Amino acid sequence: MLKKNRSGLCLIMLLALCFVPVFSKVYADGDGKGIAVSHPVDLYPGGVPVSEESTKHGNDLTKDNINEVRSFFESKKKTEDKLEPYSEVDQKGSQLVTETMGKRFQLVTMMVRTKADTHVANAFGQLKAMAMRGMHSESELQAIENSYSDLKSAYFRRVKSPDGNNRSESEIIYKKYLQTANPELSKSSSHSDDSAEYQAGKAKAADMRKQMQEMKAKGDIAGIMNMAQKNKTGPGIPKDAQKYVDEMNKDTWSTWVQCLDEMKSAAFHTSISYKSGITGE
Repeated sequence: MLKKNRSGLCLIMLLALCFVPVFSKVYADGDGKGIAVSHPVDLYPGGVPVSEESTKHGNDLTKDNINEVRSFFESKKKTEDKLEPYSEVDQKGSQLVTETMGKRFQLVTMMVRTKADTHVANAFGQLKAMAMRGMHSESELQAIENSYSDLKSAYFRRVKSPDGNNRSESEIIYKKYLQTANPELSKSSSHSDDSAEYQAGKAKAADMRKQMQEMKAKGDIAGIMNMAQKNKTGPGIPKDAQKYVDEMNKDTWSTWVQCLDEMKSAAFHTSISYKSGITGE
């Protein structure tokens, strides 16, 4: 009889355990005290991982605007959840938090940029430089900035670049159009000398090209001319400064508008970050 009662008790306990929710909000530790834990949340539909190499959701991007994302999580939140304003460096948005046993847990953040991606800013800078030099009007520049204003708060996925590395898609697009618009300013030396002297000169040339690109974006023709004339000789350094000035004076407006257009197609408008281990996938 005792064995039968024990068997029945075990069966009841087993059945009871089957009905315990998978995602409990309170667990007991070794001392029998409650430990508060966060609950899972639904994934935002259509969100994709930041890196194309990843198949797991954690840091996602979506082409939907932040208001749509916020509305989704508002509709899914539980009684104890709250949507609150939230910000990080160069980003702002909202966070979904929950409170359990007096503890707060961050479940999800949804953000937009408050500072443009570097390569987006550089593409706009190329157009601004031409307007500053009088090649195009301020009204033309303003029309472009209005048409592509969403790019200034956009995100981009990390994808495989032509050199085989995983890079921001904005960088890949920008460098492609830089090569088209200004081949002299973007090309690298093909010389194969491995000597220390040559390599030092090559590094100096790379630094000079970088500075020239920055000056070009600001419309500083005099600065480019001065730098090029001071560094006319040496491995990897152009012998004719006029090549750089000629490129500065080229009208590449349509090229950079095409660059912005391609960036617009690749852009995502909201970043969604899930607290590790709480997605309901």
